Amino acid sequence: MRPLHRLYALPLSLSLLVPATASAQSVTEAPRVGWMPSSRVSVGSRLVLRVGPYTLGGVGGQVAVRLGERVTVDLFTDHMVGTRDGALRHDHEVGTMLRVNLTPGSRWAVAPMVGACANLAVLHAAQSPDVTVSDIQFGARAGLGVDYALPHGISLGGEALALAYLGHALTGWAYRAESSPDLSVTGAGQVTLHANLHF
Repeated sequence: MRPLHRLYALPLSLSLLVPATASAQSVTEAPRVGWMPSSRVSVGSRLVLRVGPYTLGGVGGQVAVRLGERVTVDLFTDHMVGTRDGALRHDHEVGTMLRVNLTPGSRWAVAPMVGACANLAVLHAAQSPDVTVSDIQFGARAGLGVDYALPHGISLGGEALALAYLGHALTGWAYRAESSPDLSVTGAGQVTLHANLHF
């Protein structure tokens, strides 16, 4: 027959182990900060306002992949529309951005950013919508982004960017729309607001 102290030892050990395991689980299930090491990928939606030869507004989406503690690569697409003198223009853009987070480990992420994009611009004449011209433009961009991490892997943020595009200038009138035969560089400014879900 086993001594009584050995019979009670096993239940006592299990009773001490269960609270310790529950405590460890509660630590691992704590709310995550969006760009902390537990988050590698995020997806989001965005609102865009661009001021340049045409003032355009629209919506878009983005996917971000964190490569390290400070470096993140964004893939985005934006779709915008606007008018000038009655001529309707809509742009459809895809691109990538490289961000360097200056405040790792904080709920606030402040990040200088640079990137490149390709843009399909389409212009319709004011009084003759069937009269259209289009151009594929290639652009570079740089600016500053700020994000704030909320609980449950959600973040909100914005960007202020300076843009430069190489392409053919588009001009519209009441019954005509033209594309310049010469390549030129066009500048613009852009503000973006976005919401992201981090995984």
